[in-house]
Amino acid sequence: MGCCDFANSLGLKGQKELVSVNTVMGKTNEDFEFVNFQLQSARGVGEIIDVEEGLVSGKFNISERCLPKDIDRTCHPHLKGIEIPEAEVKEVCVLIGKDVDYAHEVFEVCKPSAPNSQLKALRGPLGWVITGTVQGTPTSKEINVNFISYDKKLHEQVDNFWKLEAFRTQSIHECGADISDNKTPASHNLSREDMRTAEILQTTTKMSEGHYETGLLWRNEEVKLPNNRSEAERRLWSLKRRFSRESDPEEKYRAVMEQYIVKGYARRLTPEKAATTGPKTWYLRHFPVANPNKPGKVQIVFDTGAEYAATSLNNNLLQGPDCTNSLVGVLLRIRQDNFVIVADVESMFHQVKVREDDQDSLRFLWWTRSTDDQPEEYVMTVHIFGAADSPCAANSTLKRTANDNVKDFDAVTVDTLRRNFYVYDCLKSVHTPDAAIQLASQLVELCARGGST
Repeated sequence: MGCCDFANSLGLKGQKELVSVNTVMGKTNEDFEFVNFQLQSARGVGEIIDVEEGLVSGKFNISERCLPKDIDRTCHPHLKGIEIPEAEVKEVCVLIGKDVDYAHEVFEVCKPSAPNSQLKALRGPLGWVITGTVQGTPTSKEINVNFISYDKKLHEQVDNFWKLEAFRTQSIHECGADISDNKTPASHNLSREDMRTAEILQTTTKMSEGHYETGLLWRNEEVKLPNNRSEAERRLWSLKRRFSRESDPEEKYRAVMEQYIVKGYARRLTPEKAATTGPKTWYLRHFPVANPNKPGKVQIVFDTGAEYAATSLNNNLLQGPDCTNSLVGVLLRIRQDNFVIVADVESMFHQVKVREDDQDSLRFLWWTRSTDDQPEEYVMTVHIFGAADSPCAANSTLKRTANDNVKDFDAVTVDTLRRNFYVYDCLKSVHTPDAAIQLASQLVELCARGGST
């Protein structure tokens, strides 16, 4: 798709993405360029406005009747002193959204004194705009509605379609498997979101108390979440009513929660810390789930997708690039030799810590001793199952474990950790039983370097 001449003359170039465009005529799929540029008034005065995501397209299809044009202001005394630079606008090919709030602010309004005049002038950071209906303009039954919204889900669905279990021809670097390495993100040809993921992982990943630690993969730099404590309390009382009907679930649930606390996956906040909230404060709702394959065991699920005030924790997190090895590739490689090693990483997400600055978004309420007491505030200190960014964070640290210790282990062991794990399951074939024993021992030691068992 070619951009309009105006965008080309300004040198506006960016990354193309397929988005779903919704208008009153229906939904279509179009290619857009997402571009970064700066705005200033035509007179060259005033503040410079940064636009991080302008949409460029030659297919906005906006009627010429809707394009700006000057008027005879002698008929409108209240507009005589308004200066508007001459500009010939033949098409619209760049959209600046409401996310650029400052560009749409109104500093001054010039209204007519005559009750029958419908024109008024608005002054913003880019200058004056005259808006309204000009009396005497011929009317027609033609209606112009200019509305565009875009949805990146279509792009993600198409992208995920091509990521289905296919034979991969690209290298590990090309699929973003080593995204947390100290490499320039652009070298991986990543999307903007994946480049942001790479930056967060590169700047926040470190060893802490024998485990890797990363930050949460925030979608935006400035995070402002609503305080949803009231909703978390409501769900907690629902859990209490469930416990009151039968004691067995509470005992199992409490046993799992106590293990979380003992292992350091969760910690209780002091009253002072609990009373301090910020823009990232978010309370996780939690509930029990029974695994039919493991009778008698209860798993605690933190509902990261639960919405409050039209948002959720997952809505504010990036999934990051797909760092998972191809399942087909892993299964094919175990057929290379006669003896197979099968293993897994225990509680893989819980082996990766969350930096303390982001733990405030992983708060939850729990009764320390009894459900008759007032609940206290805790935080999860590790990545949790269900969070949008947990798979990427966990997989990146697994690859990081291999890369950080490549000098201390043989190539087979390092390559096994890189290429023979599907999420947390290891499948590797070797020539002899002795080789299997040696490799298994080396893998245990290598994984332990990253805090995994």
